[in-house]
This record gives sequence, C-alpha cells and structure tokens, in this order.
Amino acid sequence: MSAWDAAAPPSTARPFRPIDRIIYLPQRTDVSQGRSPDGGPGYALFSPPTPGFPNVNASPSTLPLRITEIMYHPADAPAGSDADEKDFEFIELQNTGTAPISLDGVKLGVGATFVFPSMTL
Repeated sequence: MSAWDAAAPPSTARPFRPIDRIIYLPQRTDVSQGRSPDGGPGYALFSPPTPGFPNVNASPSTLPLRITEIMYHPADAPAGSDADEKDFEFIELQNTGTAPISLDGVKLGVGATFVFPSMTL
C-alpha cells in the first residue's frame, strides 16, 4: 500500500511520487497496525482497531514470538575455511511468553525465505 503526494495544483502536469510505503502481512483478528503517534516513525498494534481516530493509545505487541536479532551480511569466512559467509547468516527468535510456542508451519517469506522445522520454543 502506498500513499501518494498530489499537492501540486490540478492544472499542472505532475508526476506522482510516493511519500510512504507499508507492506502488510497477515494480521491478527481484530488488531490493526498503524503509525504511532499519527505520522510518527514507528508502527504499533491497536486493539481494538480505531479507524478514523488518532493513533495515540498504542501499546507494545502482546505476541510472545519475537525476532530478537538478525545477521544478514556477516563478515567473510576465514581464509582457508570450508565455510561460506552465508553459513553465518541467522535470524534469532525468542519466546517472551510463559507458554511454549509451536513453530510447526511457521515460515519467513519476505526478505528471507525459511521454513522452520517442527519444534517448540
């Protein structure tokens, strides 16, 4: 979804230029996502959703599965090593809740492609 700047007077030829872009992925039922505060740099979850109202009551995500660290461009593998630099790429997940989380069927598909094995965090 993109927002376009159409500020030029309608009588002039004007190319549209993007002013913002958000990629929406699957969301939780009855939870919306938006800038917090309105126009701010960060995104937050809103439960219940607040269409048409200011985004002022944002709260941190309550989802217990978090990406806590990403290494997408590691240093070169040591000289003479059989390893490839891609062997050192990783995405670290953490369960911040108290109940176990099954990763069965969980996958990354934008920016990184990975299907997690059947395991529990």
